[in-house]
Amino acid sequence: MKIKSFALALAAVAGLALSGNIASAQEGCPGIVLPNGTVLTCILGPGGTKVYIDAFGNTFPATTAGSGTFTVIASGTAPCNATLTPAAINIQSNAGPFGNVVTTLDPTRPSPVSSISSQTVASAFPATEDFFFYANATVSSLPGQYRSIQPFHFSSRNVRSFNPHRNERFAQVDKVDFEDINRPGIVVFSVQGTSITLN
Repeated sequence: MKIKSFALALAAVAGLALSGNIASAQEGCPGIVLPNGTVLTCILGPGGTKVYIDAFGNTFPATTAGSGTFTVIASGTAPCNATLTPAAINIQSNAGPFGNVVTTLDPTRPSPVSSISSQTVASAFPATEDFFFYANATVSSLPGQYRSIQPFHFSSRNVRSFNPHRNERFAQVDKVDFEDINRPGIVVFSVQGTSITLN
């Protein structure tokens, strides 16, 4: 009986130590080390810009607003890091004569894994963050439904806040082409030069 009680006491101490280690990791990596399944929503702040390019090479600067939701699928320490997957995208852009563009997540295609990672072991910030998603779109000046051929990739090498972001600037890495869902393979328009602020 004493042996069983001793074993239970040891298990309780081990449980407390494990809880303490998790809490310590979260304290050392504030806002980055989060439980799997945590849902994070980022709001696009004012001043976001992008350029649409039609099939004839005409360019249409646009303003952008909206939000993106991502789910934490893993996290760790040394350095602080988290990997995420997109759950929802809802972005509205006004591109003048090109029209109003509504961009949403394409859930039928798995996106590359998104991630944030501190740049040193000693501190959570600054951090490097990259996020990705495939998109669907509608355009008020064009009939039909469109989808991105490549995933969108946004990046920042100077992230200072996470969960929530506070005025964090991200830039689109590569141009993204869109095709008509019913006529794949033909580029109808492209998006490049996107700059956004996340809150």
